[in-house]
Amino acid sequence: MTGLPEVELQHLLQISLVLDGLRTWFVACLYADGKTLSMPSRAVDIAWHEFILMTRELVLLGYFTSEQGIRQNMTYEAVPTVYHGCVPVSQMKTPVYWE
Repeated sequence: MTGLPEVELQHLLQISLVLDGLRTWFVACLYADGKTLSMPSRAVDIAWHEFILMTRELVLLGYFTSEQGIRQNMTYEAVPTVYHGCVPVSQMKTPVYWE
C-alpha cells in the first residue's frame, strides 16, 4: 500500500481531517455575512493559529526580501569600504547589506 507504518498513516489522516475542517470553516466565514462564527473544534482552532503564524512569517519574508523592503529598511553600500569585525550592537545605526 503506502509503505507507511499504521501509526503514521492514522496521524496523517487525522491531520487531513483537521485541515478539511479548517477549509470548511473558511468557506463558512465567507458566507457568514459578517457574523461571528465559533471554531468547530479545538484541533481546528490550533490549525487556525498555526495558519496565522505562518501567514505572518511569509508576509515578513516576502517584504524583507523584496527590493522595496530592503531599500527602505537597510542601508545600502554597493562596495563595503571598511570592515569592523567587532562593533557593539548599540553603536550600529541600521543594518547594512552588500550585493
